[in-house]
Amino acid sequence: SSLYLERGEPEKALALSENSLKIELAAGKYAHAALSRINIASALSRLGRHKQALASIDEAIADSNRAGLESVHETLYQAQMEVADAAGDLPLALRAARKAIEATAKLVDQQTRRTITEMEARYQAAEQTRAIERLDQQQKIRELELARSQEENDRQAAQLARQNLWLWLVTVTTTALLLVSILMFVLWRASRGHAERMRWLADIDGL
Repeated sequence: SSLYLERGEPEKALALSENSLKIELAAGKYAHAALSRINIASALSRLGRHKQALASIDEAIADSNRAGLESVHETLYQAQMEVADAAGDLPLALRAARKAIEATAKLVDQQTRRTITEMEARYQAAEQTRAIERLDQQQKIRELELARSQEENDRQAAQLARQNLWLWLVTVTTTALLLVSILMFVLWRASRGHAERMRWLADIDGL
């Protein structure tokens, strides 16, 4: 319908917008219906039917209030200002202009608060992510320290095992040498005694 209005064909724009309005109201699409009412009001205003144009805007404002569609208030009051100005109702045009400004400020304020809330949510999410990462890093550090400690314990245990093995080898070797020494001493004593007995027997035989 906007295209028809730009082409200077308000009758076609009116017919199309009224048809769209019926479909949108039936479907519960009140935001779209509000825009269709604006197009209807613009077409009626171009046709000189100012009273009906203002009534269409009033209905759109009432519907948006019932549906809680504050986001379209700025557009509705701007349209009301234009239609009222075309109808020569300057007080209404002035009131509509003020309401349009108020709606714009309110919408900007809502958008600003929403943006701040989203930024705070992103910041909190980022902080939580960083906190998790710090915890993970600390856990990895503890695991690394534990692994190093275990490695040191294993190294010390291996060193102790080598020392024990060395001591055992020294003890075994010393014991073996001692046993060999004793055995050799015993054999020496035995051979010496045997030699003495042989000399004694030889002496007896000589007599």
